[in-house]
Amino acid sequence: MEDKKLEITKVEDIIEGEVVKLPPFSNGKPFIARLKSPSILTLCVNGQIPNELLAEAQDIYEGRDMQPGRIKEYGEVMHAVAKATMIEPDYEAIKDFLNSRQLISIYNYAQAGVRALIPFSEIEKLLEDSGTGKTDKQADKPAAADKK
Repeated sequence: MEDKKLEITKVEDIIEGEVVKLPPFSNGKPFIARLKSPSILTLCVNGQIPNELLAEAQDIYEGRDMQPGRIKEYGEVMHAVAKATMIEPDYEAIKDFLNSRQLISIYNYAQAGVRALIPFSEIEKLLEDSGTGKTDKQADKPAAADKK
């Protein structure tokens, strides 16, 4: 068996992040972003997830069911994580256009890296293979040619 020489990780390799394909925007436009994987626990410790949201952050982190009436707080946690995760495009420039699927995918990426996006990629591939290439919302809308 060969001994592999271990090399020290370079900070530059971590800082640059990773280019990933996320679920598309509501209008069907693709969303390609450069993301990094911050520690959710570090975000809590550093105050990037405020104290009043720690219970919700813990629920999400531990995979617990969401508590009724707390959707606003869960959304705030997701946005805090997205802000800490997104390198490009800039979170502040795009935050009002992010949909729920994108926020959940960004959160999952922050937790588990690109492996967390595999289910999204598989669903997208199935749509492409079906020949429609449309999401459920898009499939429900008649095409412009269908309206004539």
